[in-house]
This record gives sequence, structure tokens and C-alpha cells, in this order.
Amino acid sequence: MSRSAFAARPAPRGRRTQAERSAESRSKILAAAVACISEMGASETTTHRIARRAGLTWGAIQHHFGEKNAILITVVESSLDDIVAELGEIAKVRGSVADRVHALVAGLWPHYSGPLYRAGVEILLSARGDESIKARANGIRRRATSEVGRAWSKLFADFDIAVQRHATAQRVALAMLSGFALEVAMREHEADFGTELAALERTLERILLGEDG
Repeated sequence: MSRSAFAARPAPRGRRTQAERSAESRSKILAAAVACISEMGASETTTHRIARRAGLTWGAIQHHFGEKNAILITVVESSLDDIVAELGEIAKVRGSVADRVHALVAGLWPHYSGPLYRAGVEILLSARGDESIKARANGIRRRATSEVGRAWSKLFADFDIAVQRHATAQRVALAMLSGFALEVAMREHEADFGTELAALERTLERILLGEDG
């Protein structure tokens, strides 16, 4: 399940603290940014559109983030935080290689198929030519590689699997999940990816167990 910093929260009871009000405003801003990017793309997503979507003033946006790039980077960081948090839970799973591969794919797919991940990818792609955001985006990519690799190793730590097989399976898993996520974005209607995800699980199991020929 998504652990995004701007997931919907129940309304707190009683008088809220300043920190709670601030957190709620930031959540609204980030959720509005993701919605705008999903509808019109990162380049057309402006701070004024985000503010209007969030039901807040431009002053509130500026108070919490300063400018658009800070919002975009926070969206990408939130996406990565969700993946890292989910991997932390998945890494606790025990059982056979097949059991753990299933936990990995089933645990990550809800995030990969959601709007937060797609918004993060679009932001990273658009950052390639933007020097004001490029350095921070590259830092997030490096962190993602490190965090995912650490969680992956922990998940399969008690199996005697060659390092190269680990690396290959990890690349295949992330590439195919990303590809399926792109397919979700391209379709005009919801689709069941159960067959594709099951095929991914079988592929990963063969790679890890040395049965990929």
C-alpha cells in the first residue's frame, strides 16, 4: 500500500496544531501537483494551477515550497519514499524464492501503477534539460539505486544466488514494472495486468534459480 506523504488522512479531532495544519497544506499541494501532472504534464503544471487545484493561495504555495521545482522534487522524493518503505516490508518476507518474488511484485505494483510514480517519472525525464533541477534529480536516482539494491539483497540474503543473477533479476523486475506502468498511462481504460505480473514472477524466479538457460 502507498505510504505517500500526501495520502488522504482522516480529519483530526479537536483543535489542530500549527504543525498539523502545515502538514495538511503540504499534502494538498503535493496531491494537486500529481493531479496536474497526470492531466497536463510536468511542463504545463504551474504553481498557479497547483494552487487552484489545491484550493490554496499562491502565497501558501510559496510559504511551504518557495517555487515549482521544490514541489516537483518533493513529488519525486515521495515516490521513492513509498517504494523504499514498501521494500522494507517486503524484505521481511520469508519462504521460498517464489514466495518472495510474489511478495515483491505484488507489493510494488500498486505503487508503480499509480499516479504518483508516473508523475515522478515524468518529472525526472523533464529534468534532463533543466540545470536548476538536474543535480537534485540525479541525487534521487543514486539514492534509489542504493536503497533498492539494499532491500533486494536483504530479501534474498539467505539464498545462495550469484551476484550477477541478483543484478539481472533486479533490472528485469524494475524495467518490466516501469514498462507496465507506462502501459497503464497509455490506455484509456483500466486493465488487469494479472497475466503480465504472473509472467514477470516466473521470469524472476527462473533468473534467480539459474533456470533461465
